[in-house]
Amino acid sequence: MTEAPAPSASASPPSSITLRAVRPLAAGAVAVALLAGALIPAMHGWIVGVSRLVDAAGVFADGVTQALAIFLVFGLGALVVEALRSRVGLALKGLVLLLGSLVAMAVLTTMAVERVPLLMHAILVAASSALALACGASALSNRALAGLAPLLVGVASLGRGLGAYVAEEALRDRRDLDQMSSAMGLARWLATSSSVLVLGAVAVTGYFLVRSEGRRGAIGLAAAGVVSLLVGWRASAPVDPDEAAWSVLIRRTGQELLSLPTPHLPAFVTAVLAALALAVACVAVGLSARQPVVGASLALALIAGQNAEVPVLALSLTVGAIALAVDRRDGQGVQAALALAERAAARVEAPPPANARPEDQVVAARSLD
Repeated sequence: MTEAPAPSASASPPSSITLRAVRPLAAGAVAVALLAGALIPAMHGWIVGVSRLVDAAGVFADGVTQALAIFLVFGLGALVVEALRSRVGLALKGLVLLLGSLVAMAVLTTMAVERVPLLMHAILVAASSALALACGASALSNRALAGLAPLLVGVASLGRGLGAYVAEEALRDRRDLDQMSSAMGLARWLATSSSVLVLGAVAVTGYFLVRSEGRRGAIGLAAAGVVSLLVGWRASAPVDPDEAAWSVLIRRTGQELLSLPTPHLPAFVTAVLAALALAVACVAVGLSARQPVVGASLALALIAGQNAEVPVLALSLTVGAIALAVDRRDGQGVQAALALAERAAARVEAPPPANARPEDQVVAARSLD
């Protein structure tokens, strides 16, 4: 299977307003994942005397996260309409309408409660992952290798979510030690498999960046790899009382990126994989100038990773998967050409200004073939 031919450097951006909005949404989601999900929590107790500033930053980050969730819900609604109008298959349209609405309703429900019930987590994981699988398969059927990324992330989220549920049920029911140990072992093996699947999604994104952006993409990936190695090195290092403040912040940030249950991998490898997904997502949303919708969709999938039970990450995975399916289904630019033709027809049919003189009205004729 090969990737659909990449457009030239002068390729025009997506004509659909909805698809053009995917990249800003992805940039906001990546920023929230970095700041609210890792950096600001890592700053609590970091340096003496800045606790009030960190608390204020935490409140601000919570507000930004809520605002991002609202924008993602609106974006999801617009993408559902776009999918219904696009050339995707009838079955996928039905899944997008059903599961997209389910994800949006679940997210809005979680915003109204203080503690998210287990049922809402299950709905978010199941619906967003199933939609990622369906949309990824649709993109793959259109010879777009990028569709493999949301598909892998969907399977990873389902696996880790199932493992976390099994472990939590064993602990909550207070079973004997053998059963709890067995449940935790299964959960850790599922988390290990999920980490490998997310690494596969990172590899797909890296291939897309190198193929689409060339040297710029390769340099961005190299920078992401260096940053991830640094974060993994500090996150897995033992605590040193004389450690520098910057090193403490990096170590805590890397630890905040980790998910539970922990996989059967060395601590250094686990931290590097967690940081690499976020770093490559930053590169994808920042450097994908030739295919911005694909780059933004891959970034949204990577920040969701194994954690689709988190409402804003489930929304990110859903929005990215639908956008990728719609964009890749129109690989020949049919919808873009129709939209441009509609805008051109609207300009031609627009009445002249009331104060326009006849000699000012110039009609340009052109051949129809």
